[in-house]
Amino acid sequence: MEEIIVYPSKTRLITVLVAVVVLIAFLVVLDRLSTNPVNPVLWLFIAAPCLVPITISIYHLIKNRPCMFINDESIVVNSKKPWEVRFADVESFYPVGYRGFNLIGIRYKKESPYWKPDEEIEEGRKERMLTSEHPGASYEIPAGRLSIKMHQLLVILNERVGK
Repeated sequence: MEEIIVYPSKTRLITVLVAVVVLIAFLVVLDRLSTNPVNPVLWLFIAAPCLVPITISIYHLIKNRPCMFINDESIVVNSKKPWEVRFADVESFYPVGYRGFNLIGIRYKKESPYWKPDEEIEEGRKERMLTSEHPGASYEIPAGRLSIKMHQLLVILNERVGK
């Protein structure tokens, strides 16, 4: 099979960008319709925080860095520190919800060096999610805000495990 490259979803970034621009436009229209215009220094305090999400959204739209690479042998999660899951070590992938995050859980085969009981995996989830370099490694794959739906990704991953 061919290699699949998964990118972040652009929908959320564009939504944030549009929402902030609409907010600024709304404030400008209110100011223009007002009999007492807002002091320009106050506009600086209103505009500065709005520039942060605009700048971040534009940066991520231009950057377009892949989130993961899926081939016949493994999946590489491209976080700050990329990490790999070999399909030969995996029994199955399953959906996990944790504090509003959509994750794909990894259930390893008992003979794998990564195997742990499900209870132990659940207990360590909070600590793994706080690791900013590679959140979830090696037991959960962050699956929110991707260019592919989590269910489709689960199907693809479980098909690759079955080979």
